[in-house]
Amino acid sequence: MARTNGQLYKRLRREFKDEHQPLNTPCWICGQPTIEWDTHGQDNSFELDHYHSVSEHPELETDPSNFRVSHRTCNNQRSNKAPRLGLGTLSQTYYPQQPNT
Repeated sequence: MARTNGQLYKRLRREFKDEHQPLNTPCWICGQPTIEWDTHGQDNSFELDHYHSVSEHPELETDPSNFRVSHRTCNNQRSNKAPRLGLGTLSQTYYPQQPNT
């Protein structure tokens, strides 16, 4: 899909990246903090993802509240599908009980 305002989008993307790179913000899709901020086109490269897809919500294309940090691969796999809900933060580690022998 063609961007409605390429120059504005590029500026907002750069500003978003500049804000999140020093924080090493993890990928919002997989949760891993392995973003390669200074590469382009690699699996773990930074990509700006949109929470609400631009194809379904073009009015949110340049809305920074719709921006998310993602890996290139995670963004491509998600495509324009709705985001998957995560399980959240575990309150404790689960260790299954071993059967008595």
